Amino acid sequence: MLPSRRTATVGASVLTMLALTSCSGSSTDAPVAEAPTPAASASLLPEEAALDECSNPNLTVVNPGQLTVGAQEVDVEPLVMAGTPSTGEGFEAGLAYALAATLGFGAADVAWVLLEPGDDPFGVGPRVDFVIGQVPYSAEPGATVTSDPYLLPAPGQAPYALLFASGNPLVTCVNGALADLDASGEIALLADTWLAGSAFADALVGSAARVS
Repeated sequence: MLPSRRTATVGASVLTMLALTSCSGSSTDAPVAEAPTPAASASLLPEEAALDECSNPNLTVVNPGQLTVGAQEVDVEPLVMAGTPSTGEGFEAGLAYALAATLGFGAADVAWVLLEPGDDPFGVGPRVDFVIGQVPYSAEPGATVTSDPYLLPAPGQAPYALLFASGNPLVTCVNGALADLDASGEIALLADTWLAGSAFADALVGSAARVS
């Protein structure tokens, strides 16, 4: 007897379900491909560094790879000991090396120029990146500009700051380094090391001396 049309239809439906079940099983057993891992964001860091004027290779300095510091008034202890800032002994000498390290320079990459009265540190004379040595802070830019102050020697006196050629973007980077040293407590540590028991013992240091 030939199968009825209903029986044939049911049989076809069963075969279709079996085929679908078979396909579903093979798809479940197959390994699932993982989404590709995005490239690490660190790959963008070199590009970011290239745009950062305070990244060490991009710093505006007179001698590439070196921080050249002009020192004046080096005979005032305990700001500079024995008139020799290159030893790093003394509050201002130590501060210069701490700033250099924060900007990415090793101690061997710091060059000192002892300035004489009348020297033009940013012109035709011995050119330097900045001057340290009891430079009075000034809020009025001219041919030169000062950094944020780092030490207030006495009430009513102008605080001490670093001196730069006007327009030098390095002053922004140094101000950032001063803020970092302030926040880390290194400026206060320098003060404790060199200023205790001296005429500068009660000087306001770090954030206490900030006026900008």
